[in-house]
Amino acid sequence: MSNIFVVSVEFEDWDSHWHITIAHFLSKKGAEDCKKKWENFFKKSQEIFLEPDDWNPKEDEYYDHPYYVSDDVEYGLPGTERFEWEDSKAYEDLLTKYDSIKHFKRITIEKFPLDKDMFLDSPFFDNKSELLKILKSHNREWSINKIIK
Repeated sequence: MSNIFVVSVEFEDWDSHWHITIAHFLSKKGAEDCKKKWENFFKKSQEIFLEPDDWNPKEDEYYDHPYYVSDDVEYGLPGTERFEWEDSKAYEDLLTKYDSIKHFKRITIEKFPLDKDMFLDSPFFDNKSELLKILKSHNREWSINKIIK
């Protein structure tokens, strides 16, 4: 039986997890090459979030926020917080443009058989599930009707 190798990129942020299927291969080598290429991209691209050597916090649009420079009347916090690169407008703009790079978690390869109905084998169903029982019954009836016709 032939197999297909599915390459997916996984992302994660503070409240969710998602993935994108990026390739299908009939060979494991092709899938591994694709995985290496895109892992390399995401790892190298993380560098865009590093603080630039020429970054001057006082020139940043968010620097004058009371939280950083004076007493904040609304929250009662003194303006003693250090203004960090991650607090800056420039950093926020990078996140807006390249959030997928920041939220990259990993790349996976999954192997699936071709020409096989895998629905009943899904880990989604508990073996004692009532739904699984009627799915199996439907599958059996479908197979019998296909043979009879």
